[in-house]
Amino acid sequence: MKDGRVFLTVKLEKLREAVKTLRERGFQHLIAITGLDAGDHLEAIYHIARGGEVLSLRVIVPSEKPEVPTITDIIPGALFYEREVHDLVGIAPVGHPDPSPLLLPDDWSDEPPPLRKSTGGGEAK
Repeated sequence: MKDGRVFLTVKLEKLREAVKTLRERGFQHLIAITGLDAGDHLEAIYHIARGGEVLSLRVIVPSEKPEVPTITDIIPGALFYEREVHDLVGIAPVGHPDPSPLLLPDDWSDEPPPLRKSTGGGEAK
């Protein structure tokens, strides 16, 4: 726990089950989804709140298959966050109802995601 936040790591295949369980326990407000290039893998971190409590649910995503299952049917507020993480980090939300680009131009598909360190984008200076 850090500053009133709880961090949990779940397996990719358990993401939807974990989000459903959290929602049943009152964690219904998705604050954001953070996409992270950790070098040897990617991470998707789902920040979900219940009152003043914030739980950050971390999922390790393999760089060679950068996909997570969508949670838009569980938490509709994930709609734009999932598209943003796909645009900027390249983690595709499988099953998303509208996977079109949110922030990047439609013709960006030939370029690496801008926040991917491993492909040259987002490298710290």
